[in-house]
Amino acid sequence: AVAWGAIADAGYVARNELAESMAEFGFETVGSAEAFTVAEDLLRAGDDVAAIVRIDWSRAATLLPLLDSARLRDLVPV
Repeated sequence: AVAWGAIADAGYVARNELAESMAEFGFETVGSAEAFTVAEDLLRAGDDVAAIVRIDWSRAATLLPLLDSARLRDLVPV
């Protein structure tokens, strides 16, 4: 399974021109060509679950305080 982050040139974020708003909270876009290249690498690696995202975790934490919860604290580099 692949969790896709915000794609710069296709999909909901691009269609609704949300890239700038999302970037304010640390969620950067990834170009579709780069995303597919990374997806190919992940498929070759054989991982069961992966995410293709570009996130500034410290900025994302202002929107998602759950990132600093006991459950996620050791998984997310905030």
